[in-house]
Amino acid sequence: MVYPKGDLGFDDHLSLYLHVANRESLRLGWKRRASYSFLLLNQSGKELFRQPESCQLFCAQFSAWGKT
Repeated sequence: MVYPKGDLGFDDHLSLYLHVANRESLRLGWKRRASYSFLLLNQSGKELFRQPESCQLFCAQFSAWGKT
């Protein structure tokens, strides 16, 4: 999910979140590890920001993760 004006009541930053899709259909005790990288481009396609690849563990208790 993307919140162009942030998600905590601040409108001077961008918030990005990763969510596990269809988590209700996964078996009890499920865990998933995801590798990801965030890349920000302007309207011309010029790269403005790149976060190095990271890894995050998702489970029933923590099915979303984000950067604000």
